[in-house]
Amino acid sequence: MPSAIDSIKQVDCCKLLGVGLFLQSSLKLNLHVQYISIQCARRMYIVKLLRSQGMPIVQLSTITYSLIIARLLFAFPSWGGFISTEYKHKINAFLSELNPVAT
Repeated sequence: MPSAIDSIKQVDCCKLLGVGLFLQSSLKLNLHVQYISIQCARRMYIVKLLRSQGMPIVQLSTITYSLIIARLLFAFPSWGGFISTEYKHKINAFLSELNPVAT
């Protein structure tokens, strides 16, 4: 990291507005993938709750796409190439978990 400038606080990570992307000083996106994973897990709970209350599959699919899949895919072309294989596997595992809910 460059040397600090007086009166300017240096941070290891910042959130880029407009994209919702967490950019780390190391140019890794681990925090971004973790943040999205937490968001999607919380939203998955809502979908499972709606399913347990008898919501029809067609509506569940729409909600799942709106709340979860759209969040995972938002700006993916800009950050998807920068994540490690480990995080790619985590995203794929999460998507495979969605399959029983959406069908």
